[in-house]
Amino acid sequence: MAAQAVQAGLAARARADLVIGVAGWGGLGERRYLAELGQAFHILLGGGIGTGFDGVVDGAAPSLLWSRPDMQGRSVNVVDVLAWPQRVQGLSQPRHWIVGIDISVRQVPLKDAVEPDPAVEAVVGTVPAAW
Repeated sequence: MAAQAVQAGLAARARADLVIGVAGWGGLGERRYLAELGQAFHILLGGGIGTGFDGVVDGAAPSLLWSRPDMQGRSVNVVDVLAWPQRVQGLSQPRHWIVGIDISVRQVPLKDAVEPDPAVEAVVGTVPAAW
């Protein structure tokens, strides 16, 4: 599965300025493939079993921001790209992310005090109910 994800990410990098991957392999599975995934994606949104965290840039993949929400669904991670990744000498490999300079991440806990967002409600309202 990771090899297919990397292939798809590399193909997308040839056409896109920013490539975001979504994985449900759990924290250990994502960490196992972090270096390879870092060659294909700029941002990896993880999921499944494992610890949640807002976002890290790991030495194994310094051009990849890895973010995992709370596995119980009690939070949402918000990633703000403050500056687009720059290509190095025409290659799709960007320079390293610098958190707080060109990217910021925060984990927003979900609770009753969160104000509704009309834009999100408009999108969700268009999804037919499953029941």
